[in-house]
Amino acid sequence: DATQNVDVVQGEAETEAPTPAPTTVTDAPATEAPVAPATEAPITETEAPVTPAPTTPTPETPVQADCQSNF
Repeated sequence: DATQNVDVVQGEAETEAPTPAPTTVTDAPATEAPVAPATEAPITETEAPVTPAPTTPTPETPVQADCQSNF
């Protein structure tokens, strides 16, 4: 019975909002398409700066090398 009630509610909602549904659908794909590629590009750029972060520990390795050279 619960499933039947849910289906009925969904059917009513769809019939009640037929006009708003198309408008939101058009807006959603339009905004999603440009936004998705835009976010992907910055993500790759952010990854590049993130990689330098690990390079920060590298200065420590030269210091260790200096200590070894002192020995």
